[in-house]
Amino acid sequence: MKYLIEISVESVIGEQMCNEDFANPEMIKVLEDAQQKEVAKEVATSIEEAQKKFKVDIIGLGEATMRKLPKEWKEMKEQWEAEFPNVDVEVQVNSKITSTGLVNRLKMNK
Repeated sequence: MKYLIEISVESVIGEQMCNEDFANPEMIKVLEDAQQKEVAKEVATSIEEAQKKFKVDIIGLGEATMRKLPKEWKEMKEQWEAEFPNVDVEVQVNSKITSTGLVNRLKMNK
């Protein structure tokens, strides 16, 4: 069985003093992509550790299966503890920066 975990992240860049132009939509896209990759990596690592190291369904995939596919769950619930470490889990993250707050761009004189 394969599971898809979809995560939506909304962030705000607070007051910053930096060399980057956060008013530039291209820079926002770069930051959103970086955030998306990092969140996906962290979640996937946590799930893998739960599966392989602890063998505990901390994210409730069994419960989700029971709710969405009750007939299938009846057949698999007795083996879930053994099956969970081997289920395929895909993580998809949608990242959005909604505001850049107050950003003071540093100007460097050379």
